[in-house]
Amino acid sequence: EKLDKEIKRQIEYYFSDKSYPNDKFMLAKAGEDPEGYITLACLCTFPNMKKMLPSQDVAVVVKALEGSTAVQLSDDKLKARRHPESLKRTVGGRSFYSRAELVEYTRAVLKRGMQADLVPDDKEFILALFEHHSRAAEKKGPGVTGIKVGNNPEHPDTQCFVLERSDGTVEDFSYLKCVASLFPEAGDGGRPKRARPAGGESVEANKRTKEAEPEKEFTYTSGLVVIIEGATLEPGQARAVRDTLGSYGECKFVEIVEEQPLMYARFHETEAVAKAVAELKEVEGQEVKVSVMEGAEEKEYYAKIQQKNKESKGGRGGGRGRGR
Repeated sequence: EKLDKEIKRQIEYYFSDKSYPNDKFMLAKAGEDPEGYITLACLCTFPNMKKMLPSQDVAVVVKALEGSTAVQLSDDKLKARRHPESLKRTVGGRSFYSRAELVEYTRAVLKRGMQADLVPDDKEFILALFEHHSRAAEKKGPGVTGIKVGNNPEHPDTQCFVLERSDGTVEDFSYLKCVASLFPEAGDGGRPKRARPAGGESVEANKRTKEAEPEKEFTYTSGLVVIIEGATLEPGQARAVRDTLGSYGECKFVEIVEEQPLMYARFHETEAVAKAVAELKEVEGQEVKVSVMEGAEEKEYYAKIQQKNKESKGGRGGGRGRGR
């Protein structure tokens, strides 16, 4: 019974909000399955699971996960995924199961509001979303009579949602801050973010509150990052790996995911990437498979780099190490 509880707690942690959104290996594995499942056999190979369950007996894991509300087993009991209902967030009568889904829908509402007045359903939805803003009560002021799409006065090219208040003033707000309270960004760890010194939200004369900084488009050269699977290394071995990869061309950076058979390498030229994919068969004596990062995964990878750069410029401390 004690072992069952330990296994259940460990597997649920792998799929938790604290771990799963940051775990590139788990996300990659889930992406290989059309329904987002990861095989129990794969989960049993993780270091902590191997310590708990040296036999890697899938049947033991299935028994331990009985009744879990955080993890859902497949019908054949061979795979697991985050339980859909554990991800559900309801806003204005609509259900969302991910941050990306909520952001995409809200952006569509914003776009519609740029072309014409918001329809009643859209107004109701945005007002419901606004209730999740950390400063909702303050921004309501004397009371809210309506909502529309307008411009940030300090950044005229930036559209945003604007509250119309009963005293005739208006107050704009960042919908992404509302989204973040429902679906915390990967890497937040639940900690509140520091107020940024740029990007005013309020458009009320002489009472502007600086909060939202407009996002600049982040550009990158596609096809320069490779995914290396199969070798479990320590972060301190990154330099040695980088030296090895240097035989294919200039390697700019190596990221080793702790306690997982996974790492990422960024090259300077696509020719080096092609050589690494074709020729690299092992790293530090361990057999590996190399592939080029593409599509949404690549976009997300660079977006995280951009976010880390912003945080470092804002004076935030280094990230905390992650273990399984």
